[in-house]
Amino acid sequence: MYSLYRQYLLIVFAVGFLSSILLFNGCKSNNESSSEVRFEKLDSIEAQMFQEPENLDSLIEKVDTMSITDLEQARINTIKALHFYTNEEYGKSIQALEEAESYYLNHGDDFHNNVNQLVKAFNFEYLDLDDIAAKLYIECEDYFNKISNLKYKFYASLGVLRMSKQLNLDQKFLFNRMQVEFSQLNDLNYNGLLFATMGVLEKDDSIKNIYYEHAKSDFSKLHRWSRVYAIELNNLFWQIRQNKVDNIQSYYDSFNNRSYSYIPTNQQKMRYQYGQAYLYSIQGKDQQAIKTATHVLDQTVSLHISKVEFDCLQLLAYLYRKTGDFKKAHAMLERYHYLKEKAAGGSSGINC
Repeated sequence: MYSLYRQYLLIVFAVGFLSSILLFNGCKSNNESSSEVRFEKLDSIEAQMFQEPENLDSLIEKVDTMSITDLEQARINTIKALHFYTNEEYGKSIQALEEAESYYLNHGDDFHNNVNQLVKAFNFEYLDLDDIAAKLYIECEDYFNKISNLKYKFYASLGVLRMSKQLNLDQKFLFNRMQVEFSQLNDLNYNGLLFATMGVLEKDDSIKNIYYEHAKSDFSKLHRWSRVYAIELNNLFWQIRQNKVDNIQSYYDSFNNRSYSYIPTNQQKMRYQYGQAYLYSIQGKDQQAIKTATHVLDQTVSLHISKVEFDCLQLLAYLYRKTGDFKKAHAMLERYHYLKEKAAGGSSGINC
């Protein structure tokens, strides 16, 4: 949700003192020009990081990395960390963030350090380390508010909104405040993200659907079909969990037959298939649920889709306990906790 640089040295020997000086000055000017161009590109990439994290690879490729400064390398690490995060490679993401952080802290770079902490908060939130994530979101929100950077503050405030339960803050108050504060951005992407977040958090089904419809409308106008599909998938899972539809199996089956201007990612396909296992479990079809979840688990391992793998392990642990196979249930839980710790860099108590 940044995207998430090198300086080159040219030494030229020439005959004659004057020509040497002229060549040196020319090279110095070119170096400064290249560095300036790289910084401009990095500024542009950082501005797009959260809005288009799925495109970070192609954006980073546009940066000249033949010879970069330590600061530029740190910024690239932060951008790559967001890319790792969106690809569920949390261990790599946190490692890249910590490498960047060591530079920012040593050089008193508060701005880039807070961008770095914002990406780190995403990782901790996704790893269910909500207390750590909430603390970072609050700190980032305060900082970006202090320097009047509205766009970065938006993502920090959105994190605070998602962590409202942990922070004991009123969701509706935060939502209304964000609508007022960020209306001047006049950006459908921000509107869509805000409504989608409220759709996830809202408990009332009818209000939830209103938020989702607003988000889908905003993203459709931007042709952001990936996010439209993700919202539809979220809504489907909400209906399954709440068992809100009379014929839930038919409702589930109909989802894949809908026409979208978008081909789902492997992660979305696996999440959809996991939904069938979950559906079997609430229908009391335990053996079918175990068979389906195991099949999906095998696929997620080969495709390196961590989030769905975590979900399958939790579901299988529940199903094995329910059917009396406590040995397998324990094995699923052990594997789940091992993967969580590995994804978080080996410790859930990482010092932020």
